[in-house]
Amino acid sequence: MLPDWGNRKHLKGAADRPHAQPGLGRRNHAAVWWTALAVPVFWVIRVAECIVYPPLTWLVRLPKYKPAEWVNVSRHKFEGLVGHDLIWCLCDWMTGIWALGGEMLRNVETFWCPIRFDSAKKCENCKHDF
Repeated sequence: MLPDWGNRKHLKGAADRPHAQPGLGRRNHAAVWWTALAVPVFWVIRVAECIVYPPLTWLVRLPKYKPAEWVNVSRHKFEGLVGHDLIWCLCDWMTGIWALGGEMLRNVETFWCPIRFDSAKKCENCKHDF
């Protein structure tokens, strides 16, 4: 990844990059790398989606999913992404992994959870998803 200064033709100011937050400077740079620490967590979730869930579709007939409909990397489809923008665009991939994992977890929870029909006992924050 080239830093932003390595591809000046794409840098015309914050007006051309509405997602950028002008004035954050080093804080923005630190936030990018701090956010990047989450990437290994999503790799672990993705591996579990590929190894743990598929046998359950056969063993207990949980629904199958096409990962390509959920997990996507689209940053290559856009022009002008340089430096930090390339890291921030992993959000498309991470959101897909999280959504697919949540869907798989809902299936597992619905199949095995003994209190699945007693929503009064569920955590207020969780009852939307489960």
